[in-house]
Amino acid sequence: MDISLMIEDIKLNFRVGALLKYKDKVLIEKNETVTFSVIPGGRVKIFEDTKQALDRELKEELGIDISKEKSNLVSIVENFFIFNNIKYHEMYFIYEYNLSIDYNIKDGMSSLDSDDSKYYWKSKEELENIEMLPNELKDVILLKEFKKYVVRNC
Repeated sequence: MDISLMIEDIKLNFRVGALLKYKDKVLIEKNETVTFSVIPGGRVKIFEDTKQALDRELKEELGIDISKEKSNLVSIVENFFIFNNIKYHEMYFIYEYNLSIDYNIKDGMSSLDSDDSKYYWKSKEELENIEMLPNELKDVILLKEFKKYVVRNC
């Protein structure tokens, strides 16, 4: 069961995301039904730690097992936003992976769990023209040390 709760008129989400870096590029996910991009990841389940959740999500979405790859928690984003007329309070743990291989993830590859989502390798320069959520995600991608962001978009 995902950790996603409705409390009165606000939805609380507990999420994880992966900054998958290969050479000079970062993998982003673009859902064709929305205007913004994200990084691969998803919701944490009850009794699952954030690293286990991310390993599971990457297997479900990309079909890859990177559980043996070294990762670093680079940021926690506390995000407040409205989507589809629902107010959200989201805790978002972001891990970075510096990959030595591309795991056969090709530009335009579809997500295994959503036909609407596709993956693309983008350079930091290319990210300048891409809307990403949460808004601070671009800053996190360029960040070298751990940082906690509080994002208030409501």
